[in-house]
Amino acid sequence: MRIHHKDWIWDVAWSPCLSPTVQRVASCSEDRTVLIWTLDMSGVNNDGEKEQQQKEEEEKKDVGSSKNNKKKPMWVPQLLHTFEDPVWRVSWSLTGNILAVSSGDDSVTLWKQTLDGTWMQVSSVLDEQQQQSKSAGGSGD
Repeated sequence: MRIHHKDWIWDVAWSPCLSPTVQRVASCSEDRTVLIWTLDMSGVNNDGEKEQQQKEEEEKKDVGSSKNNKKKPMWVPQLLHTFEDPVWRVSWSLTGNILAVSSGDDSVTLWKQTLDGTWMQVSSVLDEQQQQSKSAGGSGD
């Protein structure tokens, strides 16, 4: 099943560098989803590029084919979450490991990737009015 946005994309945020071989972009949409796009370039090594080209040329001669069999890195999307309202903004922390998401229900949630590669909400940010109504509801008044 192909993962993609099904409506207007409202924001895109490029993550600070996680490693020299991994790049990450977050996108959010009117369709109430946030997607995390990852480009893994671990198979692409600039230092060994000449060696790889020489090996490929030798393989081509052996096979007799002029096609380039080298795999190119591709952006792979992962669904972060489907929210109750459209999602307006996404923003990465300076270290690139936490993503802030602002949605149409006036909430901001913070997300972090777990060790198994899934994303979990680690916090939510409430504005002053939301905090007051939450504390008033909890006091029994």
